[in-house]
Amino acid sequence: MKKVLFFAAAALTMLAACNKTEVVYDNGPQEIAMFAVSNVATKAPVSGTAFLDGDNMRVSAYLAATDDNNGGNTGLYFKNILFSKGNDTWVGGQYWPLSAATLNFAAVTQIGGGVAEEGITYDEATNAFTVTLDANNASTFSQPDIMYATGRGTNTPGAQTTEPVAMVFKHALAWVNFSFKSNITAAGQLVVNTVKLTTRYNGTFTVTPQNFTDASATLSADVAWTAKGDALSIAVPNAGNTAEMAHLDMNGLTDYTSFGNGLLVVPMEANDSIDPYFEITYTVKQSDGDKTYTYKHVLKDQVWEAAKKYTYNINITLREIEVDPDVTDWVNETAVEVPIG
Repeated sequence: MKKVLFFAAAALTMLAACNKTEVVYDNGPQEIAMFAVSNVATKAPVSGTAFLDGDNMRVSAYLAATDDNNGGNTGLYFKNILFSKGNDTWVGGQYWPLSAATLNFAAVTQIGGGVAEEGITYDEATNAFTVTLDANNASTFSQPDIMYATGRGTNTPGAQTTEPVAMVFKHALAWVNFSFKSNITAAGQLVVNTVKLTTRYNGTFTVTPQNFTDASATLSADVAWTAKGDALSIAVPNAGNTAEMAHLDMNGLTDYTSFGNGLLVVPMEANDSIDPYFEITYTVKQSDGDKTYTYKHVLKDQVWEAAKKYTYNINITLREIEVDPDVTDWVNETAVEVPIG
């Protein structure tokens, strides 16, 4: 790889000996900024396109093209740098070269996404990020929505500002949701206490940018889960996405109603070694007191793809036990003659 040399001076004056032309860059080096959008926020699976202010990202950049003022050198510009929210964009203390350049960017979410710095590594040979997700467990609640993105930006020497690099993030996990409806018309008659989903919540995956060293070809990224953790049983949190579990009184819910905030899970293939399942714990008001039961449903050959939201609509029909009584008629035996006298 060619060695890349950049100047970080606040001003640069170049004198052309042949015609005495003076070119002055008096606006200083321009900091690289990211304009990030996503399909959901990263700390919790909340619908929308806003990238939360408290969420950070790890970013790498490749100098794919530059003009002769930089010697025409290309190569890795920086790697695995933390970018966080500035004013309206995300910055990481990195600056554009003073000459015209095209930079390709790759990023994964970090803080707010629930992954510590040591959980993200970068391979210069493949330009791939490797992310280890191990924060999800049943005792310490966490739902990191890990995302990734690629983007391309160019600068114009001498310009007062350089446009932020647009980064559209995609999700590396799947989002599983539950909703309920019922025929219940009395408060407290049927209450769904918890829904626990048993599947994989942790693992390691790689994000490999495609055409990362090319200045014009379309950028994209391939995601591959190289390891998946053991199956865990985790309860669906409430709508506020806190550690408190969701619960739902089925009274009057004739239309499907969301149960809590759903769960972010590792993508599942049909040939996976486990079959995920969910367990519904519910309480029914009986004439002799409230009774609590558990219903288990196994999802055979389930497929969950990254960046897709899955909803299981559960229609509970509570049927009162009815008795339709009948009586077996008497069997008439042959009358017995009893002579008297």
